[in-house]
Amino acid sequence: MWQERIVFYDLETTGVDPDTCRIVQMAYIIYDVGEAVAQDTITLNPCQAIDPRASAVHGFKDSDVAKLEKFSVKAQELYAVFNNTYWCGYNNKKFDNVILRREFDLSGFKPPHCLGTLDLYKCFVHFHGKPIKRGTRTLQACHKHYAGVEFDGAHDALADVEAVVACVRGMLVSHPELEDINKALKYSNTLELDIDNIGFFRFDAQSKKPTVAKGKYARIHMNRIPVWYYKWILTASFPQDTKKIALNAIKGVYPVYRA
Repeated sequence: MWQERIVFYDLETTGVDPDTCRIVQMAYIIYDVGEAVAQDTITLNPCQAIDPRASAVHGFKDSDVAKLEKFSVKAQELYAVFNNTYWCGYNNKKFDNVILRREFDLSGFKPPHCLGTLDLYKCFVHFHGKPIKRGTRTLQACHKHYAGVEFDGAHDALADVEAVVACVRGMLVSHPELEDINKALKYSNTLELDIDNIGFFRFDAQSKKPTVAKGKYARIHMNRIPVWYYKWILTASFPQDTKKIALNAIKGVYPVYRA
């Protein structure tokens, strides 16, 4: 296991859109110096209706969570868990990470600083290619391949976290180069140069200045891009975190690289 401090975590949510859904249940296991040092499972009132399709997957209904604590009550405690650590999950970069950061925003807290995202889905795809048919790159498929047994506990948050840990152990045996966490980050395709979750804004690898990564102003530093372009982003179909960066840029406030 990696020696760095890592939070393995998973969320069960009100739906499948990371830009709008909220957390119903979350579980985490903290590893430090290769050993599990803490874990918890928290069920929350998400403050919005749970999509029946999501209920069919994880089993939680509105009536089950209506009287539970909100995320805001747990925000300070969870900030201490996630701040200045690596975050590890399955397809977490574009789903769990997005939702978790937004929950802190909605609670009035600055989101915790992630040292780097370890995405086991991206690692699985790196070694075995993109899915050729439905179900071939799921957490269950990854667990069967690397842990050697079927995984039957899918969509219980803690069971999913434990499955991710088992997958990591198997990957480290099969691919020893992953013991270098920087290699694992590279294979996760989530080195912290991306500023927003879709990578539309990105730090330049050499100068570490914030730039636009694609489109009309690709590779141009953000302070050299006209205001109208940021205003266009606000009206287009970009995720909320991308629009928030654009809104700040209109005010002359640009992201700062944190090593």
